[in-house]
Amino acid sequence: MDKLKTIICNYVDIKVADIRDDMSLNADLGLDSLSLTMMIMDIEESFGCEIPESAIHEFQTLNDLYSYVEENGTGI
Repeated sequence: MDKLKTIICNYVDIKVADIRDDMSLNADLGLDSLSLTMMIMDIEESFGCEIPESAIHEFQTLNDLYSYVEENGTGI
């Protein structure tokens, strides 16, 4: 989870220690669609997975994203 939080911190103005698993990607972290898309591309590269655009819109919280990467990626 720390590696994922570090990637997120590249796109938001929040410290890793302040990010909670239940935070909303949009409301709490303030990720707009462009930032989210760029962040997802970094996550795909870092964890060796492909996240379909249809799945991106299903992620409400950091935990949702983490669960997807854990199930479909490598290196988490």
